[in-house]
Amino acid sequence: MSAEHKEEPDLIIRPATVDDCAAMVPIMAEMELHYFGEDAIDAPLITERLAKWFADSQDTVILLALRADDVLGHAVLAPLFPAGSLRTSWFLKDLYVAAKARDQGIGELLIKACAAETVRRDGSRFDLTVDAGNDGADALYRRLGATDTRKTYLRWDGDNLARLAKS
Repeated sequence: MSAEHKEEPDLIIRPATVDDCAAMVPIMAEMELHYFGEDAIDAPLITERLAKWFADSQDTVILLALRADDVLGHAVLAPLFPAGSLRTSWFLKDLYVAAKARDQGIGELLIKACAAETVRRDGSRFDLTVDAGNDGADALYRRLGATDTRKTYLRWDGDNLARLAKS
């Protein structure tokens, strides 16, 4: 499967490049506001962090869903090694579809593109987490064949991360 996918007449899903930074800012700002409300970071900081990500990241992939030059959604895949048989698994860190583009099947197309990217890169599996209470996303993933691994997802952040790092 090629790196660029035509999924419907006017929608393209393809990997993001550094040239997409400016076009990605509006959807990243919308996502920040959706998740963090008044604590969301602003457009200049989003621009700075996207530029840094493109400069620093070699393996992580951002897939964009675009109509013309309008970014309607994205999926972020990160490699995890080792997985089964010392192959790489791919972890969906984030999937977001712009409010104006929801209920058009874009999330499903992004998930399918992530699966295709995993297979293209000889990944052993494709994993994700879903927030408790995000019933719509959970139903989509299960409808597409995802299975519940019954693993617990743990995290260190903020003060707990700083304390652990100092210890």
